[in-house]
Amino acid sequence: MIDKTPFFKDGDIHITGPEDAELEAVLLGLQVEATLSQKHPNPEAWIDLLTSELPLGKTLGYTLYETGKVPQWKDEGKDAAFVIDQIHGQLLQLA
Repeated sequence: MIDKTPFFKDGDIHITGPEDAELEAVLLGLQVEATLSQKHPNPEAWIDLLTSELPLGKTLGYTLYETGKVPQWKDEGKDAAFVIDQIHGQLLQLA
Protein backbone atom coordinates (compact mmCIF):
# COMPACT_ATOMS: atom_id res chain seq x y z
CA MET A 1 0.00 0.00 0.00
CA ILE A 2 2.99 2.28 0.41
CA ASP A 3 3.15 3.01 -3.32
CA LYS A 4 -0.53 4.05 -3.55
CA THR A 5 -0.21 7.59 -2.18
CA PRO A 6 2.11 10.37 -3.42
CA PHE A 7 3.18 11.27 0.13
CA PHE A 8 4.57 7.82 0.83
CA LYS A 9 5.78 7.22 -2.72
CA ASP A 10 7.96 10.37 -2.71
CA GLY A 11 9.21 10.00 0.87
CA ASP A 12 12.34 8.27 2.02
CA ILE A 13 10.42 5.35 3.51
CA HIS A 14 11.57 1.76 3.26
CA ILE A 15 9.03 -0.97 3.89
CA THR A 16 9.53 -4.70 4.02
CA GLY A 17 6.86 -7.31 3.90
CA PRO A 18 4.09 -7.95 4.10
CA GLU A 19 4.94 -9.88 7.20
CA ASP A 20 1.45 -11.33 7.49
CA ALA A 21 -0.69 -11.64 4.36
CA GLU A 22 -3.86 -12.35 6.37
CA LEU A 23 -3.39 -9.20 8.45
CA GLU A 24 -2.86 -7.20 5.27
CA ALA A 25 -6.12 -8.59 3.85
CA VAL A 26 -7.96 -7.71 7.09
CA LEU A 27 -6.59 -4.15 7.00
CA LEU A 28 -7.46 -3.77 3.33
CA GLY A 29 -10.94 -5.08 4.04
CA LEU A 30 -11.38 -2.42 6.70
CA GLN A 31 -10.10 0.26 4.32
CA VAL A 32 -12.52 -0.85 1.60
CA GLU A 33 -15.42 -0.87 4.07
CA ALA A 34 -14.48 2.61 5.26
CA THR A 35 -14.19 3.90 1.70
CA LEU A 36 -17.64 2.57 0.84
CA SER A 37 -19.14 3.95 4.07
CA GLN A 38 -17.84 7.48 3.54
CA LYS A 39 -18.33 10.01 0.78
CA HIS A 40 -15.31 9.20 -1.35
CA PRO A 41 -15.28 11.02 -4.73
CA ASN A 42 -14.37 7.90 -6.70
CA PRO A 43 -14.63 4.84 -4.45
CA GLU A 44 -14.39 2.15 -7.12
CA ALA A 45 -11.17 3.48 -8.63
CA TRP A 46 -9.60 3.95 -5.18
CA ILE A 47 -10.62 0.45 -4.07
CA ASP A 48 -9.31 -1.08 -7.29
CA LEU A 49 -5.99 0.71 -6.79
CA LEU A 50 -5.67 -0.35 -3.15
CA THR A 51 -6.58 -3.97 -3.74
CA SER A 52 -4.92 -4.59 -7.10
CA GLU A 53 -2.41 -7.00 -5.55
CA LEU A 54 -4.75 -8.51 -2.96
CA PRO A 55 -8.26 -8.92 -4.41
CA LEU A 56 -9.37 -10.91 -1.37
CA GLY A 57 -9.12 -7.65 0.61
CA LYS A 58 -11.62 -6.11 -1.81
CA THR A 59 -14.02 -9.03 -1.46
CA LEU A 60 -13.71 -8.89 2.32
CA GLY A 61 -14.33 -5.14 2.35
CA TYR A 62 -17.47 -5.42 0.27
CA THR A 63 -18.69 -8.23 2.52
CA LEU A 64 -18.08 -6.10 5.61
CA TYR A 65 -19.89 -3.16 4.02
CA GLU A 66 -22.88 -5.23 2.92
CA THR A 67 -23.34 -6.86 6.32
CA GLY A 68 -23.05 -3.59 8.26
CA LYS A 69 -21.12 -5.35 11.00
CA VAL A 70 -18.36 -2.74 11.44
CA PRO A 71 -20.70 0.13 12.41
CA GLN A 72 -22.72 -2.30 14.51
CA TRP A 73 -19.62 -3.36 16.45
CA LYS A 74 -18.71 0.30 16.93
CA ASP A 75 -22.18 1.07 18.29
CA GLU A 76 -21.92 -1.93 20.62
CA GLY A 77 -18.55 -0.72 21.92
CA LYS A 78 -16.65 -3.83 20.84
CA ASP A 79 -12.90 -3.61 21.33
CA ALA A 80 -10.36 -3.78 18.52
CA ALA A 81 -9.31 -7.36 19.30
CA PHE A 82 -12.90 -8.55 18.95
CA VAL A 83 -13.37 -6.71 15.66
CA ILE A 84 -10.12 -8.00 14.16
CA ASP A 85 -10.94 -11.55 15.25
CA GLN A 86 -14.38 -11.34 13.65
CA ILE A 87 -13.02 -9.91 10.42
CA HIS A 88 -10.29 -12.54 10.33
CA GLY A 89 -12.98 -15.20 10.66
CA GLN A 90 -14.83 -13.70 7.69
CA LEU A 91 -11.58 -13.68 5.72
CA LEU A 92 -11.04 -17.39 6.40
CA GLN A 93 -14.57 -18.14 5.19
CA LEU A 94 -13.92 -16.27 1.94
CA ALA A 95 -10.52 -17.81 1.28
